Amino acid sequence: MRERITLQDLLNQKIVHLPEDNALIEPENSNLIEVVKTVAVDKSSFIDKKMVVDDIFKKGVKLLKSEKYCCAAAFFETILSLEPEHIKAQLNLGVALYQIGEYKKALNILEKVVEQEPDNEIANCNIRTIKKDFTNF
Repeated sequence: MRERITLQDLLNQKIVHLPEDNALIEPENSNLIEVVKTVAVDKSSFIDKKMVVDDIFKKGVKLLKSEKYCCAAAFFETILSLEPEHIKAQLNLGVALYQIGEYKKALNILEKVVEQEPDNEIANCNIRTIKKDFTNF
């Protein structure tokens, strides 16, 4: 199983080295991290939370597509700390966790999506894949 980067790692550093693939959070993302820290600490901030969440989501998807799963997971976890019911962040977090070998966590996240949206075919398909690949679930 690969080592996962935590949200706290992102919030404490401007550049984060990920040991499994030497990926970096580029310096241009450090401003985003500072904004997230501000929004997370000061809920009355003048910063538009939806705009921040949308920006974090886009960067998370880009990282996921670049196969930088640990970092993508941290971005999706950041979104969920601001908007716990964000379905797309939950779905993508489930995929990222699956890719880094956190199968039980991925399954739990995806099952929460299905609790909220029983007909969510993406979540249901991913749950079936996890259960098929790993029969001990």
